Amino acid sequence: KRFLLTSLNSQEKERLRVMIRHLGGVYIDSPNFVESCTHIVLGKPNTGEKYMGGLITGKWMLRTEYIFASYEQDYWVEEEQFEWGSDNITRGMPDTDAELAKLSSAARRCRLRYNAEGPFHSWTTVILSNHPRRQECYERLFKAGGGRVINIQEYKRRHNELTFILVDNPDQTN
Repeated sequence: KRFLLTSLNSQEKERLRVMIRHLGGVYIDSPNFVESCTHIVLGKPNTGEKYMGGLITGKWMLRTEYIFASYEQDYWVEEEQFEWGSDNITRGMPDTDAELAKLSSAARRCRLRYNAEGPFHSWTTVILSNHPRRQECYERLFKAGGGRVINIQEYKRRHNELTFILVDNPDQTN
C-alpha cells in the first residue's frame, strides 16, 4: 500500500507516516499527486490536486481513522468503511454541508467506476496558463487520466487531433 496524505497539518501527517511505516506501507512525501499511490488519506475532501488526481485514477480516498484502526489492529483493515463517500460517512453529514457531501460521494463513485483507460483516454488537450505551477498540475491530472497533452507549438501541426483546450482564467488566479 502506497499512501499520499493531504488536508492534514504537519503533526497529523507525521503521526500517520509513523503508523503507515510500522504497518509496512509506503508513505509518499510529495506536495503533488503521485500516480503510483494506491491510497489517499485526507482530512476532508476538497478540490486540491491530490484529491482530484485520486478521483481521476480511482484511488482509495480514506479518512484518517483507517490508519488509526489498522494501527490498533496491527494489520491493514478493510478500507470500505473508512472510504469518503461510503454510506456510513455521508449519513452523518449535516445538510448544511452540501458541497462536502458532493465531494465526498464522488470518491466512492469514481473508485467503483474507474477503468484502466482513464476518463480522459480519448482526449488530446492544449493547456493555456500563465502560471507554471498550475499548468504542471493540470498536465499531471490530464495525463494521469489517460489524456494526451500537447503544447501550443504542437497544436499548430496537430490541430485536427485536438479535442479540448483548457484556458486558465487569469481573472480567477492568485
